[in-house]
Amino acid sequence: NDLLAYAEQSVNGLYEPVDIDLCIEACLEKIVLPENVDIHLNDHRAIPSIEGDKKQISDSILDHMLINAVEANPDSCIDIDIQVEDIHQHGELQSGSYVSIHIRDDGEGMSDETMNQAFLPFYSTKFLGRGLGLAAALGAVKRHQGHIMLNSTLGEGTVCSVFLPIKQG
Repeated sequence: NDLLAYAEQSVNGLYEPVDIDLCIEACLEKIVLPENVDIHLNDHRAIPSIEGDKKQISDSILDHMLINAVEANPDSCIDIDIQVEDIHQHGELQSGSYVSIHIRDDGEGMSDETMNQAFLPFYSTKFLGRGLGLAAALGAVKRHQGHIMLNSTLGEGTVCSVFLPIKQG
């Protein structure tokens, strides 16, 4: 499914209202976290649903973002910040309202070289990784007319941000 998600082929193609809060809660329940990983989830009860494929959002986007954050530092603190943002001009994004999901870790961070390759299929800095996680997330985000980006500083950690449009009307 990761390879299909990267290749921008729909896993099941069912677009319906998706509650991001419930998707994140489901992801946190199924991912096995080391005991010393601390997750902070902001208060986000007023977040509107988006139109999308719940399976792709959960499995191809959120799971991979969380797993990467945990793998960045097994002793880390991970902050999950979800909010509504009105984007007026932001690179590849069209103007509009988006649900934004920012997952911050306090791991070792990434070099510029690693950040430039992070979304390439089969690229991994982990010995056991297949290197499809962020590539699959990128494909799924694009299918939802969203945007994904990384900000990282060596020695300070990484923020993986996803912007998914809120359906108007």
